[in-house]
Amino acid sequence: MRLVAGIDILWRAHGQSQVGADPRIGVVLEGLSAPEQRALEAVPRSRTAEDFRRFAMVSGVTRRRADELLSLLGGSGVLTGSEPEDSGVTAGTRPDATTGDAQWRERRALVADPAGRGADRDDALREAIVVVAGLGRTGALTAAGLAAAGVGTIQLSDPAPVRPVDLLPYGAADVGHPRAERMAAQLHRAAPDVRLTAPARTTPDLVVHVTHRVVDPPRLRRLMQDDLPHLLVVVGELSTAVGPLVTPGLGPCSRCLDMSRADADPAWPAVATQLRVLPEGAESHMQASWAASHAVRATLDHLRGRHAPGALARASYELDPAGKEVRRRWAVHPRCGCAQAAGATRRRDHG
Repeated sequence: MRLVAGIDILWRAHGQSQVGADPRIGVVLEGLSAPEQRALEAVPRSRTAEDFRRFAMVSGVTRRRADELLSLLGGSGVLTGSEPEDSGVTAGTRPDATTGDAQWRERRALVADPAGRGADRDDALREAIVVVAGLGRTGALTAAGLAAAGVGTIQLSDPAPVRPVDLLPYGAADVGHPRAERMAAQLHRAAPDVRLTAPARTTPDLVVHVTHRVVDPPRLRRLMQDDLPHLLVVVGELSTAVGPLVTPGLGPCSRCLDMSRADADPAWPAVATQLRVLPEGAESHMQASWAASHAVRATLDHLRGRHAPGALARASYELDPAGKEVRRRWAVHPRCGCAQAAGATRRRDHG
């Protein structure tokens, strides 16, 4: 039993304690005695339910009442590793009563389980295989974020050497060595439970494909042919685009995006061809951090099946130079044929 990281238990007034400082997710416990309020202050220091019960009893709270308080906290979604029972005890009001009940419950669930690491979700993440291809600053931060979230297998792909402009998350000693090798070493030290290889013929659940300026058509063509979901992350001159998350046959692919751009600008194919052969540019740490956090969230949502249909399948997100998040919508291009090709592949696979 542990209090969820980032959640505090605070004294408000005699008989009132608050779980969570943010009024959007906080809940007020009312009708408490002074010993019960003192006992609640011990929750952040309690490693197990029995630890809390002992402290509560020393404070003058009965064991039964201690169990009721634990059940109340568990029902509020702020304890990990707890199995709250229905004690008949209810929480009081929320500090911000203007938030709708459904919206409040959704926020509480995200705070209580920010990386989706509840029991069933933990299993899904531990069994997941994610490939991160392209390990500049954005890709490296994405891989580190996925490891921290509990993804079981992270395969790294990028033979290019670490450059001085890649420092943080890489270290000075990494410069000149292959990115995939150095990032694997970092993940092994920081998250030794994460697997960095998968058995032969194993199909990844998702490929996070990070490129500079434009996408890599040959590699993405193979992903489409293999029917592999992949998240596009394109590091541009001024901003980084995250999305769409391409599920072959269910939304626009990278070729759809290129064809749409060519419709708007007939010279785009010539421009894109030149961009593909230019060397990688430096990645702003702010842009890389923003893009990696969005890529991690999109990946976790995909692994847990939490994406609403079309939420990221038909959109990309960018952080413009002014710090404003911009959403772009995309559609399947009528001349691409990706949906029909993916459907034909699935029909062949199923006989």
